[in-house]
Amino acid sequence: MVFQSDQLHLRTLVRYLRNEISKLVSRRLSYFSTFKLVDLSRLTYFRVSLPTDEVWLMSFGAGGSEVIQSMMLSIDETRQIFRSIERAYDDQELVEIKLGDLSWKTDCRLRTNPDKVTISFKRGGERTREDVRRQDVARALAEFRSLF
Repeated sequence: MVFQSDQLHLRTLVRYLRNEISKLVSRRLSYFSTFKLVDLSRLTYFRVSLPTDEVWLMSFGAGGSEVIQSMMLSIDETRQIFRSIERAYDDQELVEIKLGDLSWKTDCRLRTNPDKVTISFKRGGERTREDVRRQDVARALAEFRSLF
């Protein structure tokens, strides 16, 4: 009788643990699925959090392991950045905007390499400048439009 009682307690405990683990995994997966990445390149991207409406602009060094800049932006600021990128892309010109202490430049002028777009931005003493393929800029614009 004692053995059957212990076995029943063990089965109940296993069922309880399976249920709790399932809930935890489900919560974690839904948390990660709320972030969308919009890549300008492999070193610069926007991480958009849909439930909180915040965006992190991330920029990494040439090796990809060192964070050069990370800054939180509002959805409105991010929209303004993407509008300026789109205007530069469509008109094949240099467009610069200033949002508070963030300065953003997109240079889509056709010069020696028509496939190259130069993105540069700075906040305070931190600066990032990167050459991006024109097709990656077009893809990032489309990805951002699909989110909003």
